[in-house]
Amino acid sequence: MDDIPVPIASGTPRFLDQLRADLRARGYAYATERTYLHWVRRFILFHGKRHPREMGQHEIEAFLNHLGAHASVSPSTQRTALNALMYLYIKFLGREPATLNFQYAKPTKRLPTVLTHEEAKAVISHLRGTPRLMVELLYGSGLRLNECLNLRVKDLDFALHTLTVRQGKGDKDRTTLLPGSAKSRKPVKAHTFRHSFATRLLQQGYDLRTIQELLGHQDVSTTEIYTHVLNRGARGVISPVDS
Repeated sequence: MDDIPVPIASGTPRFLDQLRADLRARGYAYATERTYLHWVRRFILFHGKRHPREMGQHEIEAFLNHLGAHASVSPSTQRTALNALMYLYIKFLGREPATLNFQYAKPTKRLPTVLTHEEAKAVISHLRGTPRLMVELLYGSGLRLNECLNLRVKDLDFALHTLTVRQGKGDKDRTTLLPGSAKSRKPVKAHTFRHSFATRLLQQGYDLRTIQELLGHQDVSTTEIYTHVLNRGARGVISPVDS
C-alpha cells in the first residue's frame, strides 16, 4: 500500500535510497518523504539524469523556471518542489545554494468544484458496506483520504463520540467528532466535544475558529469554503451526514 514505508537495503549505494534513509533518520513524515523524493527524481530526470552533486544554483533555477513558466504548476506545488531541493542541497548534501532567482508560478483563482449537500447524500445512498462507512467519515468528520486510511480502533472514543486523527496534515494530531447514532444527545459547549456527530457535525453557535480546528485547516479561508458550500454561514453547519 502507498502508506506503508518501503524498506531500505542496508548500505545501499543508490542515491535516492540514501536520501530516503536521511529523511527517515530526521523523523520526517512518510508523506513528506514520498513528496520530496518525487521532486528530487523529477529534478534529476529534467537534467538528463545528472547527479545532484554535479549541479547547483543554475540547475535549480532552470528547473523551477520550467515548473513556473511551462509546466503550469500552482505556486504551492512549485514551493513544494523548492522545499524538496533545499532539503536535498542544504540538509543532505550540506551545500547552500546562492540566492535563487527564478520565475514564480502565477496563482490562479477559481471557484471550488464541489458537490451540493443533496448531491453528496445521493452519492452516499448508493454505497454499501466499508466504502460507505469510509465516505461518511470523509464527508461527516472532515477527514482527508490518508487520515481515513490510517485510522485505528484505538483512535475512536465511542463514549465521547470523538475521533483522533494521528499525524494529520502538518504532521499534527487533532480531535474531531465521530458520526454516531445518539441523536437524542443534547449539544454542549464546543470545547468539550461531548455530543454525537449524528446530531451535529458543527452545532449552531460554533464559531469559525472551532470549525477550523475540527477540520484541521491551516488557513481559515479554507474553512470558509466549507461553511459557504454547506450554506450555513460562518457560525456553524448542520451535520452533512445526518441532516
